[in-house]
Amino acid sequence: MNISKEHSGLGGILSPLAIFLFTIVSIFLNPWFNFSEFAFSHLGGSEVSYNYIFNLGLIISGLLGTIFSFGLFNSGKKVYSKIGSISFGIGMISFSLLGVFPFGTTPHVYLAGLFYVFSILGRIPISLSDISHDKYLAPLIFITVIICLSLTLYLMMNQNQRFGLAIIETIGFIPIFEFQISYGSKLIYS
Repeated sequence: MNISKEHSGLGGILSPLAIFLFTIVSIFLNPWFNFSEFAFSHLGGSEVSYNYIFNLGLIISGLLGTIFSFGLFNSGKKVYSKIGSISFGIGMISFSLLGVFPFGTTPHVYLAGLFYVFSILGRIPISLSDISHDKYLAPLIFITVIICLSLTLYLMMNQNQRFGLAIIETIGFIPIFEFQISYGSKLIYS
């Protein structure tokens, strides 16, 4: 698919902004939502008022992220960078499908897992391929991934305290969204 670097970069920047906006609106319309008790996916469940808002946000954000992954692929200079962009694209397609198969449906849990695994694994080879070209951005993104992954795993494995999944999801989103915004900007301005 032939998408300009500028358009794919814009997709990378708008993707996290879109899901952030749709999530804020969904939380506002569903005051029962609590970060310490629920996952964000609960906002899209079939029993929830205005569930279509959150689910539409997932679909739009995932599609914008998929467009972004095309730009990553086209600008990748090394094979493992291209493999990383394909992996990231699979993660973004999975993110879109979370809105099609909302909380409570069988595929939802699997798609959420695919989103996190492919999105985060896709970022690593892309960041590594840029370390030699970009002294600051790539190492910063790589370190952010390691810190957020470690913190997420720690919180998930900590059996002594109860953490809401939304808190863990937020920590997991940070490196993905930071990657999209920083590399999206890089695609636009390079």
